[in-house]
Amino acid sequence: MGIPCNTMLSLPYANQFRVLAGKSGLGNLVQWVHNLEDPRYVEWLRGGELIILTGIITKDDAKVLCRLMEQLFDKQVAAVAVSLSEFIPVVPKEVCACCDRLGLPLLELPAHVRIVDISRSIGTTISNSQKWNDERAILLLDLLYGKRLSEKRLRRFGFHAQQHFRVVQVQLLWEHSAVEASRLQGEMVFYEEENLLYQAKTYIQEELQKQKQDCWLTADDDMILWLIETEPEKRVAPLLRYIMLCLQEKLPDTDIQAGVSEEFTDIRRLRSYAEHARKALFLNPQRDVEAPIAFYDDMVSYQLFEQARTSLDLNEMAARVLGNLLREEHRDLLNSLRRYIEHDCNQKDAAKALFCHVNTLYFRLKKIERMLHRDLNRMDDLFDLMLALRLYDFCQDELGGK
Repeated sequence: MGIPCNTMLSLPYANQFRVLAGKSGLGNLVQWVHNLEDPRYVEWLRGGELIILTGIITKDDAKVLCRLMEQLFDKQVAAVAVSLSEFIPVVPKEVCACCDRLGLPLLELPAHVRIVDISRSIGTTISNSQKWNDERAILLLDLLYGKRLSEKRLRRFGFHAQQHFRVVQVQLLWEHSAVEASRLQGEMVFYEEENLLYQAKTYIQEELQKQKQDCWLTADDDMILWLIETEPEKRVAPLLRYIMLCLQEKLPDTDIQAGVSEEFTDIRRLRSYAEHARKALFLNPQRDVEAPIAFYDDMVSYQLFEQARTSLDLNEMAARVLGNLLREEHRDLLNSLRRYIEHDCNQKDAAKALFCHVNTLYFRLKKIERMLHRDLNRMDDLFDLMLALRLYDFCQDELGGK
């Protein structure tokens, strides 16, 4: 959690900063303030810091300072502020040029402004911002668990009847091998690196702040719940794709999927729409393909299933079509049929997803046709099988959740 450099520059005392270079990075988030005098301690930084230098050790040596700026940039600090003093009376032009090239904000702090006042002003603002987001998270959980909320409390958070929302459920499946490898190599593994939901939620908050988007986030069980306020007829897909791409880049050892509810206006019904987002996530027919975002709006068949007969009846309908494919010894055939349909009946792509030779898949599909007395080249038969698979997945989710 932090505040953009642009916002920081309007705070008390921090408004005394003068931007010297690196203006392209003023959207960076400042997460805390850190005084750094000895370049040897750069390796201890975590990223997101506002670094304040007085030059006690570096002096105004341009080469030393430029090398330090490059190290700080590699550590992903938010900005660097030089407190003018007898050690650095004027920031060298070479350092400004270096920061412009890196896109690292370089700020100048007049000598009469106390560093402690700067730290207190920025730290208090970050703390208050975190407190506000924590209160929002609690409100979302109260809505999610059906707690009755007063109009006064809802108004305090800015809710009104004209707002439009969508709920996004984000699930993360982490490969622990990365952390285990770090331990084996003797590297330090921070607690936040093991707390995947906390880490991912923080990344989403940071990206939303950079995009100047409101942050409504909480973590529940093994998923992140994200409430997006939308405008009528405004598409949220570009923002979702951007956030998912950012998460995948920052958490490369993680499988990330998201389900999105339809649009709604009554915030008190968040619980119902969160369930729709969850269904979109788990019933996504493209879940194992490169389609990490599923919209409940697009799942017309599943919405029809919900309004149809009981899940048990639907399960029996699916079983009549899929027959012996549902037996344990034929699970590989069921999975082959599923991948074949998911990849638009392209045997080459489906075989690649199954990690088998295309001829192997061909013989499996022929065996399925013989077992079920169906022709996969006949549209009616293919439609029945596709519908039966969706019925089966829907019922497994429904019966498994009871």
